[in-house]
Amino acid sequence: MKTVMELSNRKVVIPYAIGALALVVAFLLRVDEARYPALVAGLTPVRVALKASTNPDRASFTPIWSEPHYVAVVFPLRGAAPDTDAIVDRAQHAVGPNQDAMPAFDFGWRVLEEATVIQEWSSRQKPTGIFGGPNRGFIFGEFPAHAGHVYSVETFLGPDFDKFLAATPLLEVGVASASTSVGLAWGRDLYTPAVSIFGLVGVIALALGFIASKRPLDYPVVSACHNL
Repeated sequence: MKTVMELSNRKVVIPYAIGALALVVAFLLRVDEARYPALVAGLTPVRVALKASTNPDRASFTPIWSEPHYVAVVFPLRGAAPDTDAIVDRAQHAVGPNQDAMPAFDFGWRVLEEATVIQEWSSRQKPTGIFGGPNRGFIFGEFPAHAGHVYSVETFLGPDFDKFLAATPLLEVGVASASTSVGLAWGRDLYTPAVSIFGLVGVIALALGFIASKRPLDYPVVSACHNL
């Protein structure tokens, strides 16, 4: 009798446990999916216009990623200032071994946490990298950042930067690790099917547990023989 009861209880408890666990996982994935827009926005916590009239300029930000962050000058528009576009195009080809052909940007920055300077970049230094696509960008070094800390980035534009102003440049601070953005891209594609799969498994398992709880117990039949 005890063995039959234990087997019956297992047939009910196990599906219920699996179903509840699957639904919890689906719920947690759904909560994480809701954070996705904020995580994507956190890849570039600063993106503001660079203007000579506000030189030096300061922008405060709170990163959500504990990753090294780059500081870049980005040119999002093409065609508004052909002469400046030509300079930018020439500068893109000068990053790397052709640094001697790099036009002077005269762009410097420093990052502070309260009054402590975390990192700084001299306006005499040249870009360390570029990124293409619709937004042409020049990377001017990196700095360490920790999630939840409040930082300020100050920019300094020298006279030689004036030739770039017609192309409406932007200051961009972003996560330097490529694996972070790649991981977000994978997560975006997997969130919805994963939530659906775990939710379906949870519902099916709970249904099986409910059905098992309604079945009558099959007790063994014991026959006794009596000698007359």
